[in-house]
Amino acid sequence: MQGARIMARGREGEQRAVRACGVHQRSGTLAHRRPATPAMRIPAIVAAVLLLVACTPEEIVPTEPMALDGVRFEVEALPQAEGACDPAQPFPARVTWDVTDWTDPKFDFLLRSTNGQLFARHNTAKGEHVTDPYGREGLWILLVDRNTRLLVAAKPVPALVCPAD
Repeated sequence: MQGARIMARGREGEQRAVRACGVHQRSGTLAHRRPATPAMRIPAIVAAVLLLVACTPEEIVPTEPMALDGVRFEVEALPQAEGACDPAQPFPARVTWDVTDWTDPKFDFLLRSTNGQLFARHNTAKGEHVTDPYGREGLWILLVDRNTRLLVAAKPVPALVCPAD
């Protein structure tokens, strides 16, 4: 329901139709302003996207195992289940880490690269995590500092070695 319309005098003495709430019709108020055209929005969106891309850290895809000084990082392949071992099928992996002299230990564990899939988060300088069964030989697991996005360590999942029957 719109407000009641009444006649009033404008600044120059002309008669205007106004709503009872005092907002002039067709006076350029927010209620009557036309929306910005898409052509005006596109440059603003492009500028925002470019700014975000410029601020994104560069992706690092490891090619060799690495760890910063004072960091112990191990990845071990585990059998799928008790009594079941098939290297052709995905398997869990145990990740252990020990990071000495880290002021604020908050770590993300990622797959494949520094922009890869997050599979675990820990706030301890030392620990162990067993992944779900999606490991395959050569899948890279990365330890990344959550605050700085610094790559702390990276290792590939080793081949699953099944015990001899």
